[in-house]
Amino acid sequence: MRFAASLRTPFMAMAVVMAGFTAWQDANSAHALNVPADGDLVFEVYRNGDRFGTHAVSFRESGDELEVETDIDLRVGLGPVTFFRYRHDAREVWRDGQLVSLNSQTLKDGRNLSLNVASNGAEALDIEGEAGVSAAPLGSVPTSYWNMALIERTEMLNTETGELMPISVRELGAENVEAGGETVRATRYRIDGGPIPLDILYDDDQRWVGLAFTARGSEVIYRLIDG
Repeated sequence: MRFAASLRTPFMAMAVVMAGFTAWQDANSAHALNVPADGDLVFEVYRNGDRFGTHAVSFRESGDELEVETDIDLRVGLGPVTFFRYRHDAREVWRDGQLVSLNSQTLKDGRNLSLNVASNGAEALDIEGEAGVSAAPLGSVPTSYWNMALIERTEMLNTETGELMPISVRELGAENVEAGGETVRATRYRIDGGPIPLDILYDDDQRWVGLAFTARGSEVIYRLIDG
């Protein structure tokens, strides 16, 4: 009996440790790769109540990799005359819940920006972009916003410039929003820091369903139409 008890004790201790480790993994991956069921998120973007473009995110899974493509096209103009144009195309690759590469091209205020981010296979992401050559820790989350893990971070990686920006996040509460043709319950979070302060909404399934911010005196609102 003593021998059996001596075997049970380390076994039970190991079981407790493994259970704790599993819980830690679950907690740290809870918002890791919340991919929509149909593989796409499509937002209509409104400026002061008028539609002025789209923001689409598509997801493709292959083995242990997830490829995410972002396509943003915004324009303010009068007839054929364009006053403001913004284009952003990005491709992210995630493996085992971590970002391993990010490439983007951005047209902003008449400037063309290019960004290349890649895991160096060690402890960091190597970055080459508008902010220069630098590095970011593995586990960094970019400003593509689809990944709810962003709300657990104190920094985010700018997908235009490669800059690692400090942020603070506050939960503002639950509300009902229109998303993909239905009313869903979502939680609103305020993100301060980064390029501009903004509100972001995720539903109870951790799906990104809304965004709102003010830029250049204009109120910008995202409305999810597909996803």
